[in-house]
Amino acid sequence: MPIAKQESSKLWGYWRHWGPSRLAQVASFHAANRVIYLEVLRVLHLRLGNVTRSYLDASVPFEFRPLSIDEIEGYACDRAFDLHRFYQRALANGDLCFAALDGDRLVNYGWYSRWPTPITGEFSSYFRQGYVYMHHGYTHPDYRGRHVYSHTMGRALSWLNRDGPAELVSVVSLSNVGAFKATQRLGYEQLGTITIAGRFNTYLVHVDRGCREHGFWVAPTRAEYRSVYLTGRCPASNLPSGPLFAGSCSTYVEALRRRR
Repeated sequence: MPIAKQESSKLWGYWRHWGPSRLAQVASFHAANRVIYLEVLRVLHLRLGNVTRSYLDASVPFEFRPLSIDEIEGYACDRAFDLHRFYQRALANGDLCFAALDGDRLVNYGWYSRWPTPITGEFSSYFRQGYVYMHHGYTHPDYRGRHVYSHTMGRALSWLNRDGPAELVSVVSLSNVGAFKATQRLGYEQLGTITIAGRFNTYLVHVDRGCREHGFWVAPTRAEYRSVYLTGRCPASNLPSGPLFAGSCSTYVEALRRRR
C-alpha cells in the first residue's frame, strides 16, 4: 500500500477511535514537537481500594508474580519482549518486575520502583514515600485486547500492599490516549499535570498544584540540563542524597526473599 494511503488510513482510524477533538489535541501536540521539545504528562495514582474488582478476579487463567533475576535475563534474550533495552538499569535501581505468565510463556510485565526513575530522556520522577512508580508495561502481541495489563497492575498493587499501605503512581503522556483510557478503566485517578517545554538543554517546567500537594515532582536527569521551575523548584526533601540509581540487584533479591 502506498505511504500516503497508509497515513490516511491511520488518520481515519484515529478519527473513529478518538473523535475530532482528541485527534486535534494529539495533532497539535505532535506539531509543537517539531519546533520545540514539549511534553505534557498526566500524573495518576491508584489505591488498592479503588481497583476495579474484576481486575483482581482469581479465575483469570494466568499466574501473577514477581520474576526472578534469572527469569528476567532469560526473557531479555528474546527481543520480542522488549526487556533488553532497560532491564539492567531497572535492576540496578532496585525495581521489581511483576508479570503475568501462561505456563512458561511471558504474557505481560511491568516494573515497580520506590526510587527516582527516568520518565523521559531528560527528566526523572521524584515522589514521596508510600508511592510505588509503575513504568515500562508490556503485553505480548498474542495476548493484547484481553486487558491483561490491567489485571497485572491490580495484582501487583495487591502484592505490594503486603508490606504495608502502598499506592501506585504513574505518568501518561497527553498524546497517549489509549494508555490513559486503560488506567481509567483500572481505577486510576489523576493527581495533576506536569508540563515540560524546552530547547538546547534548557527547559521550563510547570508542576501543577495537584502534583505538588501529593508530593510528585520531576528533576533533570543530567547536570548539563538547565531547568526553570515556574512553580518553584522541587523541594530538597524530595530529592535523594545518593545517586539516581542507588539500589542494587541485591536489593531486588532481598525483596523477593522476604516475601517467600
